[in-house]
Amino acid sequence: MKKRSKFVTGAGMLAAVALLAACGSSSAKGVQASNGSAATTAGAGSQPVHLTWWTWTSNPQTVINAFEKQYPNITVTSENLGAGAPEYTKLATALRAGSGAPDVAQIEYYELPNFIGMHKLADISAYVSQYKNQFPASIWSQVLSGSGVYAFPEDNDPTLLAYDASIFSQYKLPVPQTWSEYAQDAAKLHQVDPSEYMGINPLSVNGGGFLWLALWQAGVNLFHQESNGTWDISINTPKAQQIMSYWVNLAKSGATTTSDWLGPAVGSNIANGKYATFLAPAFWPGIVALNQQKGTKQQFALASLPQWQAGSQASADFGGAGNAVTDQSKNPKEAALFAAWIGSSQQGLDIALQSPVQNGRGLFPASMNASQSPQFNALVPQFPANTNQLYAAAAQHVSPNFTFSPWSGDMLAAMSTYMPQAAAGAISVATALSDIQSALVTAATQEGYQVKVLSS
Repeated sequence: MKKRSKFVTGAGMLAAVALLAACGSSSAKGVQASNGSAATTAGAGSQPVHLTWWTWTSNPQTVINAFEKQYPNITVTSENLGAGAPEYTKLATALRAGSGAPDVAQIEYYELPNFIGMHKLADISAYVSQYKNQFPASIWSQVLSGSGVYAFPEDNDPTLLAYDASIFSQYKLPVPQTWSEYAQDAAKLHQVDPSEYMGINPLSVNGGGFLWLALWQAGVNLFHQESNGTWDISINTPKAQQIMSYWVNLAKSGATTTSDWLGPAVGSNIANGKYATFLAPAFWPGIVALNQQKGTKQQFALASLPQWQAGSQASADFGGAGNAVTDQSKNPKEAALFAAWIGSSQQGLDIALQSPVQNGRGLFPASMNASQSPQFNALVPQFPANTNQLYAAAAQHVSPNFTFSPWSGDMLAAMSTYMPQAAAGAISVATALSDIQSALVTAATQEGYQVKVLSS
């Protein structure tokens, strides 16, 4: 039996969530897809059904009220156990015990392979496969294992480069198209004004999720599961060494900061224009807006991430989550219907896009049909462009070949331990990646997985 791997805490991949938290008829005949076509395989009967849903997102009752109005024979209650480790620890315990798990559980994509590996999630492919084309390939691939579908996508975070246009104008810097140009801009800016930084380095405290993002955008795939169940691990590769060396060198130069990504100074530094750029997932404009000083005229623009190969448009996802149906649900068809409604119905998408202060959820929906929502075109303060349109375009350039493993918590813990040592010059990048790889192999084998280390 596989043991539970180390779960990621709210200060890891969920850093953004933590920041944001601070600052019909009587019978259900099928969920209505956002494009107006009726789903025929995710239907529900007319008998009364009660579902339980674990979620940490804002205003779940808004979702439930709208769903129950459309499907009055289904009632739903939600419970918020906390984002990240608090929910995942209790969920894993309940799944292994065989009782106490909800019908539907919100699980982030990076943690999903861990729960799939427990064999305690229901395969809902019979109910939801028709929705595949509503989502970017990079998102649908995250909820697959073999031929099974183990969660319904809810949101995602494609990433762009946000930049303070006034800083670039003041110092006559070109908006970088490549990572080489980004490093040149960083050096020039910090030399002219040492109080200015090009941005927060992925090697920063609590920045581990950005290390994943950097590797994903560069086309590095760390894990792959073979058809026989064996996991290939390829962390200490020449390509990974190249990407990590780039960020280590920027950290050593001082042109980017490695300050705590969740530290109290981040908000004021944003408002005071201390960062010229950000690696900006889809939630980032909302965080910037929350941290702006009253009356500020600061304006930000969005551009494609700098590229390793000039002319490319590659992006990557920072995060996102789906809703999984557990094997303890006595009503998996209705549970799958609810999960699909959250992530694909027009009402579900409207609520997702609505700000939490307006009784919405403040998410960037994974469904491409979200563009049909009036809220999709709402402007964000300090961002004059339509941010959602830009992020939706970036989502089409995220590689579907990046795979998360069942040991995401162990991976982030190892990266947070060894990569800062490389940035400080205590060990080489190759040694850091080798140590990370060794830690992952140990964690995987201790949990009962068969693994194979690849060098390229």
